[in-house]
Amino acid sequence: MIYQIINEQPQEISFEQIDDRKETVGFMSLMEFEQYYGKLEFNSSNLDECRNVKPYRGSKIEVYDDYDYCYLRVMDTRTLHRSSDRMALFMKKNLMICVEIVDEDEHLEKSFREIMSGNIRHMTLEKILYSMLLGFLGDTNDTLSHVEKHILQLEERLFNGEETGDVNKEAFQIKRRLFDCQTYYEEMQDIGLALTANANHIFHQDSMRYLTILTEKTERICKNLDQLLERLVHLQEAYDAALDLNLNRIMKIFTVVTTIFLPLTLIVGWYGMNFNMPELGWKYGYTCVIGLSVIVVIVSMIFFRRKKWL
Repeated sequence: MIYQIINEQPQEISFEQIDDRKETVGFMSLMEFEQYYGKLEFNSSNLDECRNVKPYRGSKIEVYDDYDYCYLRVMDTRTLHRSSDRMALFMKKNLMICVEIVDEDEHLEKSFREIMSGNIRHMTLEKILYSMLLGFLGDTNDTLSHVEKHILQLEERLFNGEETGDVNKEAFQIKRRLFDCQTYYEEMQDIGLALTANANHIFHQDSMRYLTILTEKTERICKNLDQLLERLVHLQEAYDAALDLNLNRIMKIFTVVTTIFLPLTLIVGWYGMNFNMPELGWKYGYTCVIGLSVIVVIVSMIFFRRKKWL
């Protein structure tokens, strides 16, 4: 699909009809792009990168002498996980080619068609690029709001002293998603900054505000992510403090119980010695030892109660 912007409206044309003096935007598969690549005068290393898809490669932008090359790895903003969809943008004066590298659900092509058939008034390359990149940001703010509510629920569980066994696990899973999301939006922010710099004078200055708006939105999302990650750090610190508090309570109970029965241990040790003890022959001796043991326990418990250790 290749469109030429004529009278601020898109008209579909063939590759041979491209006029360098008129704004042109196209969407091609990698196989189609390889057929026309030699005529477009782009760097061959970019094509090699598009061919060799690597799972760890993130989004980036490279600025050459007369064109900009942008590699995009799309994120699923509903789950905050990187998807397998990838595309490349080749941009020069009056020309932008979108190359579909991986698009398993044909989402990229569908989005492009919707943009070109949409209600963009006074269509320009800047507005098309803005709409496309804005679609990659998606409904991230809504997703982050759900993540924030989840973090708040975890904080309430800790505050209310509820079972905290899964809190750390859930916090770790959220942090992993947010870190991946933060990397993605930092890459998008770098792309936005490079586009607004307009080093090759590809975009018209009177339309640069769209790319500026996109960059500022990405920056706000990055700040929101930083705040959520900071809250997760505080949450894990609170979780560790709760674990320490529970451990201290358990140790306190063990210490009190040990202290209560320590005098009884002394009595056992005393009467376990092989010496002549007159009270052993006394008929009330056994009863007195039992009573003494009971008194020791009661006095110890009263003492610990007054000290609020029990």
